[in-house]
Amino acid sequence: MNARLNKISAALALLCSMPLIAQTNTEQATETQPQGDIEQIVVTGKASGMSGFKVDTSYAITNVSAENIGRLAPKSTAELFTVVPGVWAESSGGIAGANVFVRGFPSTGDAPFLTIQLNGAPIFPPPTLSFLENSSIFRLDETVHFMEALRGGSTPVLSNGQPGLTTNFLLKEGSEVTEGLVKFSTSS
Repeated sequence: MNARLNKISAALALLCSMPLIAQTNTEQATETQPQGDIEQIVVTGKASGMSGFKVDTSYAITNVSAENIGRLAPKSTAELFTVVPGVWAESSGGIAGANVFVRGFPSTGDAPFLTIQLNGAPIFPPPTLSFLENSSIFRLDETVHFMEALRGGSTPVLSNGQPGLTTNFLLKEGSEVTEGLVKFSTSS
């Protein structure tokens, strides 16, 4: 009888200690591994607050970081939009007054189906000037952290009603660390 009680108590002790061992290993594993695998959070696309993957959305999402904007070296804001699939931009006389076309939306020029946002606030072009479209109002500079562009889906609801393309330029935020940038360019 004593041998049987010893086996039962040993089995109970083993069962009770196993979750503690697993919990200790899990705690050690989370301390050594970096927290979260989020590459980038898209803030323009959904008002519901639900998270998801870019591949699961019903609309096209394009993210362009400040580093990639520097590599592309666009002459204008409209030229940056050419990295978005289904968007074509042409200059109509210099770097201002571009014609931006979105696939599936027939247009004669300007950018009638395009919304530009700064940190989620849309820029409204004056409706009386046909040559002044959205991309002429905003210039790329060193304060841009990244651009996200959304084509289709629920984006017209979250912008100023333009159904073609919504672009959101998220600006850099300050920190306690002092930073600076010196640039030099030349041309003939």
